[in-house]
Amino acid sequence: MAQNMILAITYSRESEPMGTAGPLGIAPGLAQTCFAMNGDLPDDSEFCRDGCVSHRSHGGPVTVGLADKTVNIDLGVIKSTADHVLVEYIEKPTYNYKVSMGVYVFEPSVLSLVRGAGRLDLPDLIRQLITAGQKPMTFDSQCRWLDMGRIEDYRLAGRDIRKRPRYLFAGSGFGECRRWSRFAVNWAGRNVLVTGAGGFIGSHLVEELVMRKAKVRLPCCVYNSRGSLGWLDDVARQIYDAIEVVQGDLRDGDAVLGAVREQSVVFHLGAIISIPFSYVSPSEVAAVTITGTLNV
Repeated sequence: MAQNMILAITYSRESEPMGTAGPLGIAPGLAQTCFAMNGDLPDDSEFCRDGCVSHRSHGGPVTVGLADKTVNIDLGVIKSTADHVLVEYIEKPTYNYKVSMGVYVFEPSVLSLVRGAGRLDLPDLIRQLITAGQKPMTFDSQCRWLDMGRIEDYRLAGRDIRKRPRYLFAGSGFGECRRWSRFAVNWAGRNVLVTGAGGFIGSHLVEELVMRKAKVRLPCCVYNSRGSLGWLDDVARQIYDAIEVVQGDLRDGDAVLGAVREQSVVFHLGAIISIPFSYVSPSEVAAVTITGTLNV
């Protein structure tokens, strides 16, 4: 990968939801071979190079990146006939599949199926190509790939970043920026409040602040009988022991006032993270995000 990546980013905005493939029809400048991928893919592959080489070698309209996925079934699996005769009993089997990575290489010709089609998802687009006899192709990637839509993989990504904080950004220049940023502020001894510290981003921020010798305080509303602090439950013991947790709720102005007292810096990340929950309880989400922010 290039040592420094300076990219010009152009955004296209949807006036209404268009699915995962539909936006390709309104994105400008797609007159050549292009990549389409999900925005939450942590991997350490060279897919952009090797996948493109494979795509050009077969000359097809699209190449779908594939990863190996093992699925463990923690139950006994029964196979039986239509008249209920048991023919096979498999105890806790393991199955291996080729799965889509959410990474695609497209030729511009594919866009004719997208433009004007309205809402269209990538799996539907691939099925349309198969029906039209255009033979979509695949590329087997050997990278470590994680599906961030699965909580198990989401947690693995967090652990990977903690163990190797720069492996996802190798060669991108991110690590160099991060090293220089350490000298921008002297955090040693400073009182810092972090809301939303139990989340994925907040927990990493807390780790970094503690490593820089800051005195970190966390206002926390414990939502379960275990008293879990979310992602902070997995941090190293020396990090956990160095933080101060104060009970409270962002919607409680008095609690927030007490939490911010004598703090020199506040990182406000607190929110209700579940998007589906916001559909069924918008008033609670608004109270946390809006009232909570006003209180801070």
